[in-house]
Amino acid sequence: MNLPFSKWTTSLFPNEVIHHYEGYTTNHSKAHNIYGMMMAKASWEGMEKLNPNKRPFLLTRSNFSGGQRYAAIWTGDNVASWEHLRLANIQMQRLAMSGYSFAGSDIGGFVDQPDAELMIRWMQLAVFHTFMRTHFMGNKDHGSSEVDLLTILASESKNRIDREPWSFGNETTKYLKSAINMRYQLLGVIYTAFYHYCKNGTPIIKPLFLEFPWNKHSITTERDFIFGDHLLVSPILESNQENQIIHFPAGDWYDIYTNQKYSGNEEKSVEISLDNIPVFVRAGAVIPILPVRQHAGEEIQEMKLNIYFGKKNIESYLYEDDGEGYGYLNTDFAYTTYLYSVKESTITISRKKEGNWNQNYIQKVLLIGFDTYKNILVNDEKISVEKTQGLIEFVIQNDWETITIV
Repeated sequence: MNLPFSKWTTSLFPNEVIHHYEGYTTNHSKAHNIYGMMMAKASWEGMEKLNPNKRPFLLTRSNFSGGQRYAAIWTGDNVASWEHLRLANIQMQRLAMSGYSFAGSDIGGFVDQPDAELMIRWMQLAVFHTFMRTHFMGNKDHGSSEVDLLTILASESKNRIDREPWSFGNETTKYLKSAINMRYQLLGVIYTAFYHYCKNGTPIIKPLFLEFPWNKHSITTERDFIFGDHLLVSPILESNQENQIIHFPAGDWYDIYTNQKYSGNEEKSVEISLDNIPVFVRAGAVIPILPVRQHAGEEIQEMKLNIYFGKKNIESYLYEDDGEGYGYLNTDFAYTTYLYSVKESTITISRKKEGNWNQNYIQKVLLIGFDTYKNILVNDEKISVEKTQGLIEFVIQNDWETITIV
């Protein structure tokens, strides 16, 4: 809560408040915009000094351009409504385009009570928001400090419940849990997108016009977006939807749940269920799928690599480190490039690794859309595979260099 606000006044700091302003004394009118950012900066520096071997995590309410270096941000006290769900989707895209990719909204709304469907759809969208958090004003008077028992009981009598996934009944909990599990499975994609964001300034969430500026639909849509490098997300922002019209950008796209392929530059009606929101993978992409865990620090025993058939050369990436310290500034990281290349009837996935970070987990490869191919070679040696419903599956060690499909 670092906004320049005084409880002794009815609004923000008066302009007469004097600031040090890095040695040049000035009044509040000049310092107002950067007040929150400078507080975030000071907090970051203090936490680094307190624990120099661990990266700080900060969440700020007030910030300014450049403040993304110090803290994540959320969109403020929103309302449990479909309108605010749609607004959250737009806010995340615009924040990312403004250089602020580490952001999120209060899932389900901070004020009022969402119904089960709204809560589910919000959680499913938030899987693809970098800061994912349920939050609620709770059974407190105006969300302020602790109040007396009678006020709490009166509030509870209005059937206002918490935002924990188990607070909405078993059926809803099942859908919310599924969304949270997907978040854990995509942590490799998310962390890699963060690496590109920190290194190159690449937005983690990209409006379609940034990726496909020549496409007229991409210029006008505010709903769909690209997450990371190769995921097309089309959130459900209206209640009781059974179908959604989706305009697929150039190239082929695969439904991440069913593996159904859709051709690019076409508009299709996609059937909707409450289980998930439409998410599609770009053809030729290599998508790391991590196991569902109880927390991000739990050891990884096995990672899946989902490889989607495509007709064009394309690169995919995976960045890994310990997630906490500063060893990555030296060589304690692993940055893996997967080059998917097509030459006549042969497809090769080459793997190039930078850094010294080693993960000893097993890799299970799943080839999607390769049902007409017969032979798989790893490091030029033919291997045995399992084929099920058009999918090809095999296990390899983490030191492979090439996969050849003929």
